[in-house]
Amino acid sequence: MQNRLQNTRGSAPDTALSKQHIFLIGFMAVGKTTLAAELSSRLNRPRVDTDELVVQNAGMDIPNIFRHFGEAHFRRLEHSALAALAKATPSVVSCGGGIVLLPENVALMRSLGIVVRLTATAETIWKRSCESSDRPLLPASTGVERLASIKTMLAEREEQYRAAAELAITTDDRSAGDICAEILSRCTELTVQKASSSQLKA
Repeated sequence: MQNRLQNTRGSAPDTALSKQHIFLIGFMAVGKTTLAAELSSRLNRPRVDTDELVVQNAGMDIPNIFRHFGEAHFRRLEHSALAALAKATPSVVSCGGGIVLLPENVALMRSLGIVVRLTATAETIWKRSCESSDRPLLPASTGVERLASIKTMLAEREEQYRAAAELAITTDDRSAGDICAEILSRCTELTVQKASSSQLKA
């Protein structure tokens, strides 16, 4: 991957994930939306974006939610969108960058599926973020001020991301196809490990 993730398609693998959601978490611009679409295609299952659900439910875009109601209100809407997935068909879920800030979100994701953290360097995130204006938590400037803000926010959220994730996968300078192959391989392996552990405890 350079500034944009490259889309490549492949056939759907036979995985042991059919009854679980796959949650993609991580900072903004690490590739969650692109990779969720790719995984959805490979697994032939729905793609869900929590930010899109919030926008649909609120009837306004995210910058306006932040502007008129503040971040705390947005986080409540985000949690409601996530909770609705308890009754949904197993999906690939692209999560907002701050979804791990509420412990109840992390517990819910863990109960409904596998939580995969996508990572990238601050410099990679900065380059990708400059391609979009829909970043309400970042400075409007795309220069060094934005890069500094990204570094600060990454440091502030590192502990929460690390604690929430069951798997961590880097997206710097890799194609979407390569990353998806690793996600599916490691998710399948983790599912088998969980099943074996459950059998031993039974």
